[in-house]
Amino acid sequence: MDDGSGAGPRDWISALPDELLHVILSFVDDARDIMRTAVLSRRWRHMWVHAKNLNFCSLNLKNCTAPGGFPGFVDWVLAHRAETTMDSLVIWMTQKSRAASPEQIDAWLRYAVRHVLKSLRVQLVGEQKDHKAVVVLLPSICRTSYISLSLSTNMSILQLPALATANYEALTELYLHSPSFSEQGPVLGDFVTSCCHSLRRLSISAPKALFQLVLRSEELQQLEIYWAFDLRTLDVTAPNLRVHSMFVTAISGFPARHLVSSVASLLIRCSRHLRLLRLSIPVFTPRRDIAKCFCDNLEDKWEIPGKIALE
Repeated sequence: MDDGSGAGPRDWISALPDELLHVILSFVDDARDIMRTAVLSRRWRHMWVHAKNLNFCSLNLKNCTAPGGFPGFVDWVLAHRAETTMDSLVIWMTQKSRAASPEQIDAWLRYAVRHVLKSLRVQLVGEQKDHKAVVVLLPSICRTSYISLSLSTNMSILQLPALATANYEALTELYLHSPSFSEQGPVLGDFVTSCCHSLRRLSISAPKALFQLVLRSEELQQLEIYWAFDLRTLDVTAPNLRVHSMFVTAISGFPARHLVSSVASLLIRCSRHLRLLRLSIPVFTPRRDIAKCFCDNLEDKWEIPGKIALE
């Protein structure tokens, strides 16, 4: 645009202060689109490195020509950001994209929990063609307040960090979908009890090899457990728990007798603030009358007025 001085077009975008440029970039989260802003102005050539929100989706980058495909592109972008922090990071790798190596996945998580301050979402969808188990190692140090980790692959194993070195004080919400827990390292209950002192919401869906969940938490307010077919022991002491949700299934018998006493004990220890125990019964359950008896049995043990919802 000509500024009227006769000196030719003036680069008005380059004249904007950094703070305003960051605000503009905050409205764009797709990593591909953010990098395209580099052509707008000389100042924007490296401005994308400081973007506060990044969204990597292999569906949007299915024609990615970067060396190594989609995983290689993620590696390249994160490497160029160096130590720059961000508010949110999403990495969504679908089945059709080139598979990331275990080393790449571990590197993404290590970078993310050190540099993402608010929200981290990682979703790995697909199958391991060589049928080798991929061990995903959760890093020891975390600065992120919200983590959603979905391991929807047929051979992904989640290994938790050693309790002696793990620090997840910043974490307030943790969502785990389809994790297959490793026999190596600590169990989930010990990890939450010892390392996640600020955790207020824990959601676990479709876990494998989660045979017991024994945890103690002063801050936990909401606990959700869905499709935990391997769960045998539920032992929770959380005086501030307000909502507890479970998906109870007819598979392998209904109700799970070993869970009746566990949930009843949970009600006794957590009933001060607990106001809703939500039991979701699938519509294909053939013995819904037994499900009702299961709820009645728990209701008899719940001394504090609240609600048991049978859905």
